[in-house]
Formats: sequence, structure tokens, C-alpha cells
Amino acid sequence: MPNPDDSKVQVLDAHAGYELVASDEWLWCFDRRTYGPGIAAAVSGGVAGIVGINALVFLLAALGGSPLGPWPIVVVESALVLIAGAVCSFSLRLRQRRSAQPRAELRPLLQVDRRAAMVLDGQGRPLAPLAQAAAGRGMQMGSSAPALFVYLPGRSRLRVFRGSLFGGGIDRARSALGRIGFQVR
Repeated sequence: MPNPDDSKVQVLDAHAGYELVASDEWLWCFDRRTYGPGIAAAVSGGVAGIVGINALVFLLAALGGSPLGPWPIVVVESALVLIAGAVCSFSLRLRQRRSAQPRAELRPLLQVDRRAAMVLDGQGRPLAPLAQAAAGRGMQMGSSAPALFVYLPGRSRLRVFRGSLFGGGIDRARSALGRIGFQVR
């Protein structure tokens, strides 16, 4: 099996930590697991910013002679800013580390041996002939973003790509899987 980091491997589409990459002989679907750390960074960063501004307003009002509340509020808010800032920093570093990780170190969600026209799981076990597999749009539990699923005969669907309401959909990835040989729904 070729290396998914080889210079001949082409990125067909990438979004939200999901990547579809292909060589002449193989297709891989990867999830870099960056979605969770990205959400954690956004939420904790927002909390740090809002609470930090509030603490600054309380501090400036107190220093100006018209306190808005007792001093412990400023201390508690400052501690919350430090904690939320630390969570944000850790989450961003984790997301960056996962984004930079070589694909060869990741376990694929799905693989396709294009020469044998066989769909394989992440460990290389055969799932179905490529001619019997379909790629189609679906919704995810807990998210309004569209997702791209691979449907196999007699099995449940497998999410292989995630879109976004704001940053891009799944149409390019679905077309790419169609060109590989998947039936497109």
C-alpha cells in the first residue's frame, strides 16, 4: 500500500479536519479530529474575552471611585480569564498538532483499493465492492452541518466528510467520490 503522504498523492478535498486524498491506486478518507479542539478553543476564547472585559470594567470603575461590586468579583473573574485562556491555548495547540500530523500516522476512516475496486475499512478489511458503494449527503446528530456518508450494502452509513454551513459544503467531496467510482446519491 502506498504512503498517503507521498508527493504523488492528491488532496481531493479537505474541510473541518476531514480529508479525501487519492493516488492512482488508493483513496483514503481521514478525520484529523480537529473539530472538538476547535470548538473548545472558540468557546473558551470567547469566555476569556467577555469575562476579561467585564473584569476590566469592574477594575476601572473601582479605581475611579465608583465600584460596581465587591473586589472578590474582580479576583474571581481574573481567575476565570486565566483558566479559560489556558483551555483555549491548550485546545489550539492540540488542534495544530493534529493538523500537522502525517497522514501515515492516522487511521483512515475508509480506504479504497482502486485497482481491485474494493472498499476497505480503516484496518484494511474488505467491506464491499466499489460498484456496490454509494456516496451521499446526510445529516449528523447534534449538528446542522451537512455530512458526506458512504453507504454500503447491508450496513449502516459511514461519515467520511463534514461540511459547514459557513465555510463550505460537501459537493466537491461528493463529486470526487463519484469520479473514483462510488454511486452518487
